[in-house]
This record gives sequence, structure tokens and C-alpha cells, in this order.
Amino acid sequence: MELRLPVNISHVIQAITLILLLSGNNAMADEEKMRLLLITKSEYKPLPLNRNELRRLFLGMPVYREGKKLSPLINKSEGFCYQVFLQSIIGMSEKRYERALLSGFYRQGIASPIIYEDMNALLSELKKQESSITFLFDHSDANSGNADITNDKNLNVVQEIWISGK
Repeated sequence: MELRLPVNISHVIQAITLILLLSGNNAMADEEKMRLLLITKSEYKPLPLNRNELRRLFLGMPVYREGKKLSPLINKSEGFCYQVFLQSIIGMSEKRYERALLSGFYRQGIASPIIYEDMNALLSELKKQESSITFLFDHSDANSGNADITNDKNLNVVQEIWISGK
């Protein structure tokens, strides 16, 4: 008699892919530390958020700082950045995250955060709204396009929420 565990092959493939993506090349890890940053417009400087507040915020639940409701903007312009955010901060697969957002809307009337697939549109909206907040990579590399973004004087880095290799 053989004992078999029910395994969904797509979950196994997703897990292996994520492990390979996150482990990366050791040579690259030595050269470049990738950091996932939480940012707002420069005039708005909220206190850092803990892990629970981050999850609640990006699941559409209200989170307040200094009496203002934070307005999350989801950065889906860079696939790897979005996957790191989902796995390391939210703790869900993309499919499960989308189901959770949809469920929150139907069960409790919670509006889902707006998803941006274009970095310019995301940054434009971030600079317009008073209490908007989003995440993006700072590769700490002068050759990276994102290095210019995090040095933008119109943006405020609230906190580091993930660092590669940790």
C-alpha cells in the first residue's frame, strides 16, 4: 500500500520558481543589494508601518497615520517587485491575493487598492494624493532606472520593507 499526498503541481512549480527567483545568482547578490521601499510624496512623512499594518493597508482595510487614512497604490509595473511584495509582505500568491481583495469587496464592501502597471502613472498619482503610499525597488545601483526614482526630491522613503538576502 502506497501513501500519496494530494499535491497540486501548479503550487509546486510556483514554489520552485519563487525559490529560484529569490535565491538568484550569488555573484549578483554580492554586487547589488535590492531593497523594497515604502514611499510617499515628499511633503507627507508618516511614521513607519508594522507588518500587520502593511498587510491590512494593501488588503484594502483602513490604516491611519496622523489622523489621515493612507491610500495604497499597488505597483505592478515591475513583475519581480510585485512578486517580492506578495510573497514577503502580504504572504500570498498572486491568485490568492486577488481572491482576498475580491472577497473583501463582496463581504465587507472594502474597495481594492488601485493597481498601476505603468511606473510613470504610479509616480504621478503618488505625487498628487496627500496620503498615498506605494512600494518600489531601490536596486542601489547607479545603472538602474529605479536609482533615479528613490533620489527624486518629490518622494519620501518611509521605510525599507524588504532587503535581498535576508
